[in-house]
Amino acid sequence: MDYLITDMWNYLVATTSETLEYKALVALGLLLALLILVVSGRKVSDRIALALLAAFLTLVFASTVLFRTEVPASVNNFVPLFTWQRALSTHNVQLLLQNVENIVLFIPAGIALGWLCLDARPWECAIAIAGVALFSVAIEVLQLHYGIGMCDIDDVIDNTLGVVIGFMVPWVLCRMLRVRNQPR
Repeated sequence: MDYLITDMWNYLVATTSETLEYKALVALGLLLALLILVVSGRKVSDRIALALLAAFLTLVFASTVLFRTEVPASVNNFVPLFTWQRALSTHNVQLLLQNVENIVLFIPAGIALGWLCLDARPWECAIAIAGVALFSVAIEVLQLHYGIGMCDIDDVIDNTLGVVIGFMVPWVLCRMLRVRNQPR
């Protein structure tokens, strides 16, 4: 069995090592397999939330890394909050909407994490949020390395803010439902 897995892996790596898309799909497949192993003992609702989170992050990764075109390196931004400052100072509504969209994009990931962390310790919640923030960093680093899309530190900030906003949604809803369902 050990040789079969090794042979399959070597074949897969040898036949797909030339393209970023296949490498990324292999990595995502391994990540999803790891997630399935991790959640085997969890509640069905947790498994569903984790599966939705994994599917969502896979779609985000595919749209921001796999299917992007090359751009000149001069459009990258490494100054935190620069795009916000530029959008507000020049009254650039399109750039402002782009920043808001980057926040909204990651709210579903935050909602799924919030659901998964309802019974978690605070440090576990912080690690979960940091994990998705690192996912956003990885996207930007890949965009910079391969010259695809636009590497922008503000995207990381906006995505992380979206995760935090989404993370609070299940907590607020559960708190509101507990208050309403308490006897008077």
